[in-house]
Amino acid sequence: MLDGENESTELRTNAKSKSNIRITINNANESVEEDEDTADGKNNNDNTSERRETGAKNKTAENPKEIGEGVKLLAKQEEDKGKDVGRGHWENSLDFLVSCLGYAVGLGNIWRFPFLCFRHGGGIFLIPYFLMLVFAGLPVFFLEVSLGQYAGVGPIQVFGRLAPVAGGLGIAVVCVSIFLAFFYNVVVSWSIWYLVATFTGMEWESCNHWYNTQNCWSRKAHLKSLKNQSSSVEEYFDRYVLGNQDNDWYNFGYPRWQSVLALGCAWGLVALCLMKGVKSSGKVVYVTSLLPYLVLFFLAVRGFTLPGAWDGISLFLSPEWSHLSDLSLWTDAATQVIFSLGPACGCVITLSSYNSFTRKSHKDAVLIALCNSLTSILSGLVVFSILGFMAHEANLEVKDVVQSGPGLAFIVYPEVVTMLGGSQFWSALFFLMLISLALGSIFGAFETVLTALSDFWPQLRAYKPRTVCITSLAMFILGLPFTCNGGIHMFNLFNSSAPSWNLLLFALLEVLIVSYVYGVDRFLENLGEMGMKMPHYARMYWKVAWKYSTPGVLFVLLVLSWINFGHVGYKGTLYPTWVQVMGYLITGSTVIALPVVAVMKLMDLYQESSGNLKSLVLPTAQWGPSTDADSFVTLVP
Repeated sequence: MLDGENESTELRTNAKSKSNIRITINNANESVEEDEDTADGKNNNDNTSERRETGAKNKTAENPKEIGEGVKLLAKQEEDKGKDVGRGHWENSLDFLVSCLGYAVGLGNIWRFPFLCFRHGGGIFLIPYFLMLVFAGLPVFFLEVSLGQYAGVGPIQVFGRLAPVAGGLGIAVVCVSIFLAFFYNVVVSWSIWYLVATFTGMEWESCNHWYNTQNCWSRKAHLKSLKNQSSSVEEYFDRYVLGNQDNDWYNFGYPRWQSVLALGCAWGLVALCLMKGVKSSGKVVYVTSLLPYLVLFFLAVRGFTLPGAWDGISLFLSPEWSHLSDLSLWTDAATQVIFSLGPACGCVITLSSYNSFTRKSHKDAVLIALCNSLTSILSGLVVFSILGFMAHEANLEVKDVVQSGPGLAFIVYPEVVTMLGGSQFWSALFFLMLISLALGSIFGAFETVLTALSDFWPQLRAYKPRTVCITSLAMFILGLPFTCNGGIHMFNLFNSSAPSWNLLLFALLEVLIVSYVYGVDRFLENLGEMGMKMPHYARMYWKVAWKYSTPGVLFVLLVLSWINFGHVGYKGTLYPTWVQVMGYLITGSTVIALPVVAVMKLMDLYQESSGNLKSLVLPTAQWGPSTDADSFVTLVP
């Protein structure tokens, strides 16, 4: 017992020492940069003075001569290479905030949140949603932001260094990001299709097309009773964009050239935006993050003034208390919070790993969570106001106006833009917003995959554009099944299985590892090392949440999700058993790394005569602020 405590203390001291080394080297680097900037007429960033003070305190514990030699050697290596092939960092303090906001505020708010509200009877969904945000989503989100910023590496290395036996957790969350990136970009392809169609006639306005059925109706029809009719907007999406004309798993069809072209354009956009890493994506997200708010505002103004709009809004805000006993309501709320905010997918750790070490990211975490929730509510109000209008026109109840499904946003939103003056302009603006929202989310997932690759093989950083293009091409090929006539069924299966109970499991493991294996008090000290000063009540909230409420809530939801797992269907029809098994395999493929890596670590330890089982749950010598510190330790033994 005493040996274990000594080893833990020694590792802890080592981590703090590495933190000091990193700050000291940053101080030395900034001093060199200051001399160069003075000659060029530039100024250092705002953090220089603060980090100098910290570095001055730490210099007493380090050898200045060795630090100077290490910095010079680093500079010479970079000069010899002719270019910087390091991990990179955000160039502006706002880049991380806007990038993380763009990743968190995405189609999950505009499409998935209203879809779940519609499925569960409207406003009742808001109650478990906000409870899950406070007790599960926000604590896990801030935990990942802090882990990434402190360690300065991607999720695979973070968990492998924090507790070697949990190294598979990093691989698992990266697998989720792979799935999210390649199936989520299908939504971008749909948006591109609609954007092009906007300038070629907006066919969804009428029913006079070869793919329409005899039951088709349009807003221009002015029929008194539409009980047995289907909307032209709904038929356009389902029968033309998707090509789903009664196709199912047994009649899946073939890739359609229009869908393949749209999907290729979607992956081309991703590749262009990410070729230069965070330096390019950090600039693009200013557009992808802020444009949607402007468009949503104008859509809300128009939607709220439509006849029947308040019937839909009333449904959204009026809870049906009987739904609270539905287990799927709570699991969907928790999954939506995690799906939208983005923890347990590796993306948050990846984005925060490019932060400056002393960033006050606890404020960013709260701000992003609030903006994310408010955006979801605004989107819900807009969608339900339009549903109310459609019900008013069709003489139906709001809950009966359309069938809920993953394409709800492509049915409801196109309806309202046809009623606006200059409908072509509004339609183009709306689908540009959908594209920007989806890209903001995909950037985080795709960058996680690229970061995992470059952390494993650092030499890939010198070939960033080539790596991005090859990975994008691979994702495009994997996504071809989604372009078939029955592709919506494959999409729905991935949408229900890739982000499923596995997200709850990963979030639970992350919290348990930090709280009970690493130690929540030690982690709070790490926050202090990064300069995050919080009042006592805030520290108590994070401590209680990480140690008790968050793992408790996640565990209960995990058990409930297992009970309700394996009932995937489309428009009320369950898929066959063998399709449900495919869903199990999709989810299981993201989880399998957990036991595999743990067994491999045990086998490695067994082969070492001096191996100690406690070392599997203790931080490694590499744990701590890694980027500059690890380089220094390597260069100056």
